Amino acid sequence: MAAQEDAMDVEENTAEIDESLYSRQLYVMGREGQARMAASDVLIVGLNGLGVEIAKNVILAGVKSVTLHDPTPTSWLDLSAQFYLSEGELGQPRASVSAPKLAELNQYVKVTCRDDELSPEFLANFQCVVMINAPYETQLMVNDFCHANGKQYISTEVAGVFGSVFCDFGPEFVVSDTNGEAASSCIVASITQANPALVTVLDDTRHGLETGAVVQFDGLDGMEELNGRQFTITFKDAYSFEIDCDTTAMSPYKTGGYVNEIKQPSTLAFKSLRESLTDPGEITLSDFGKWDRPGLLHMAFRALDSWKVSCLVKLKFWTAIE
Repeated sequence: MAAQEDAMDVEENTAEIDESLYSRQLYVMGREGQARMAASDVLIVGLNGLGVEIAKNVILAGVKSVTLHDPTPTSWLDLSAQFYLSEGELGQPRASVSAPKLAELNQYVKVTCRDDELSPEFLANFQCVVMINAPYETQLMVNDFCHANGKQYISTEVAGVFGSVFCDFGPEFVVSDTNGEAASSCIVASITQANPALVTVLDDTRHGLETGAVVQFDGLDGMEELNGRQFTITFKDAYSFEIDCDTTAMSPYKTGGYVNEIKQPSTLAFKSLRESLTDPGEITLSDFGKWDRPGLLHMAFRALDSWKVSCLVKLKFWTAIE
């Protein structure tokens, strides 16, 4: 039932997209991608300098709604990075101060401010949860719920010049386009009568295909049996590939025709935060000259969180004494 409702939301939003506002995004993502975004409810927890930048970009992107959650009082430290806070708002909750200004960015996005407990009942209202500079204890609680209930989860934090981001889109996240590149389309030069058949394209353009790609033939003169059919290919070189088809009994190829790549959806399995803390796997490498740095930073952020927790416990202890 929920899937049917989501599909209906996408169809309705496809017809309602403001093309003048989202023209650049439509070119990149297409109408269906923009429509899916316009049907999404996003929760952003944490409105520091990083959090407000994320909120700004998400609102401008055109989601259905953005809910801001951050009762933290505005401090002097916030004024150096959070561009929607000012000296006159010191002591006021960061989310409630930022919400009216963020709402002005996009009239199509509903922006609200909530200070509810991050309970399963509250989190169930959103398709995506973004957490900024939250303690690991809170992150683990929220991510456990999101991972088990098909919610997309992103957490990120900054510490000086260092940053960290973690994404968990669930155990079965379908990616419709794995590389974002335009689908390959080439003119056929020859097709052998063999098993498997070897396809060669004109040598003025590389086919750009990899083993496992799916292609479809159209407009072939000779070997018309292949027209309109799809095949999985095996890469041979920049101008040829094999298809999983026996063409020995087919009519000989003569001339012309196109071979077009048919992009296939791919299902990715994301690990939960609880798993990734102890077994992060392959961490994205941004500087090949410092190949050991990502693992070191992973441990540094964990240590920093432990230190913050210990300082908070001590602060509560001395506050109680005073």
